[in-house]
Amino acid sequence: MTKRIIYCESSSYLKLQNKQLHIEFKDKLNPTSIIPVEDIETLIIDNNQITITSALIQELQDNKVAFIICNNKHMPTGLMLPIDGNSIQHERIHLQVKINQTLKGSLWKQIILQKIKNQSVVLESLSIDSNRLKILSKNISSGDKTNREAHASIYYWKNIFKENVDNFKRDKDGNSPNNFLNYGYTILRTIMAKNIVSAGLSPTIGIFHKNQFNAFCLADDLMEPFRPFVDKIVCDILKTNGVSEFLTKEHRKTLLQISTLEVKSAGRITSLTLATQNLVNSFVAVLKKEQKKLDFPEFLK
Repeated sequence: MTKRIIYCESSSYLKLQNKQLHIEFKDKLNPTSIIPVEDIETLIIDNNQITITSALIQELQDNKVAFIICNNKHMPTGLMLPIDGNSIQHERIHLQVKINQTLKGSLWKQIILQKIKNQSVVLESLSIDSNRLKILSKNISSGDKTNREAHASIYYWKNIFKENVDNFKRDKDGNSPNNFLNYGYTILRTIMAKNIVSAGLSPTIGIFHKNQFNAFCLADDLMEPFRPFVDKIVCDILKTNGVSEFLTKEHRKTLLQISTLEVKSAGRITSLTLATQNLVNSFVAVLKKEQKKLDFPEFLK
């Protein structure tokens, strides 16, 4: 069963009662919402007037629920994950530390290949020529030493929003729809980090990403093939509503649907959240030498 992302934006009081999240609205205009904690994937707090009890936070961590705090611009700025994600955490992290450069190169090649393939599907869905990306995907070296990912990104970002935005440049601090992408990627990163921790892995020890200030290098590595799914949702938002400088409540709700998006993973149709679990589990299997290939998400045809 796909768990839920709970988004709280109204002034309210959040507490734990009988292993359930109780959301009591301070304006008393809405009835109390009750959700079993075990059914929650992620809890997002997006209002400075929300109060939450320590008992609820503890129960969230015990159930491996990702807990996100947003700033006054509605952008996620804080993430809490459980410290003990798995009973064999030491063994799993030991496998991560021991990974050699040859295997890292092979894994990164697989990741970039699938990312470019998914980018191609997005462009094709927009009736944009994707032959450039298909050619680049056939020439990826171990570790992507020739940087096919960057060449693909130049073409991809130049074309994906051209119907709605002039001369778009992907920049975290750039103009809209960069803010839409940032929001979607943050949700995706949270889902991936949560499943990495739940598998007993360290999100800090990456395959390609290396940064002493980044606690989620592995999450950033494994989420790469999932980014085009966020991009497609942003394209759909722009097609329906046009370009907006601000993320509205409806925009955020639409982007939060990324978790339940249907994709193909491990030969089956499943939710994107379960697809992240499949990828993490396949990564563990590769580390344990039980398989050589990662299980990646694909768009449904």
